[in-house]
Amino acid sequence: MSNYRLSRVPAPEFRRAFDTTGLRFFPDEAEAKIEVDSFQFAISFSLDDNGHVAPEHMAAAREILDQIGDLDAIATRDIDGKEEDGELAVVIILSEDEVDFRYYAVAWNSDWSEVFARCDDGTWVHRGIRKHQFP
Repeated sequence: MSNYRLSRVPAPEFRRAFDTTGLRFFPDEAEAKIEVDSFQFAISFSLDDNGHVAPEHMAAAREILDQIGDLDAIATRDIDGKEEDGELAVVIILSEDEVDFRYYAVAWNSDWSEVFARCDDGTWVHRGIRKHQFP
C-alpha cells in the first residue's frame, strides 16, 4: 500500500478533524483544512448568494469523510497491487450529490479529478475522471 493512501488511517479520524468553525472564506468558496497523521487536504464548498455554505453540502462532506479511505482507494484504483501514487489535494463538494477528489503527483507533474456521485440508495459511486476544459 502506498503511503499516500488514506485507508492507512481510520475514517473517524478524518471526520473528527473536520472543524466547520475554522472555515476559510474566499470570494466564491469556503475551505476547510483536514490534517490527520501525515495527510493534509482541503474540503472546498461553493457559496450561495448570501455567502454561506449550504447545510446539504456540509452533510455531504461529513458523509464523504466517513468513507474517505474506501473512496480514495476506488479513485486511485487500489486493486491488484497497482495504483497511481497521486496525493489527495482537495475534495470539492459540487452539490449534495456530486463531489470531485482532486489529486496531484509531483513525480510526473500532473493533477486530475476523480468524480463521485450519490446514488438513489445513498451510496457514493465512482463516475470516472473529470475532463478539464481549458480556455
